Amino acid sequence: MLTDYKLKHPKEASIPKTEFPRLLDALLKKADPGCHLPAAFLKCGLHPISKEKAMERIPHRDMAVDNEDIGELMNSTLGEKLEQMRGVGDGQQRKQ
Repeated sequence: MLTDYKLKHPKEASIPKTEFPRLLDALLKKADPGCHLPAAFLKCGLHPISKEKAMERIPHRDMAVDNEDIGELMNSTLGEKLEQMRGVGDGQQRKQ
């Protein structure tokens, strides 16, 4: 949608605020979120609520990461807290 807009309006450096709502509406109609959202909520454990599915979505230290920032984050205190929440750490094995 953005590419089409830029092709039709090559002199504009950005999308005017007056055009954004119209473009967003067209995008939402095209994307049909009602079709995809239920599966997304199910997969991440939000509906029905599933702590196990939610925890699976959070990166962990032994997960291969492409982004160094994520790797650094997971080696931080936050990573330690997430492992505690999973029941991992202090010589414990990951819960299955």
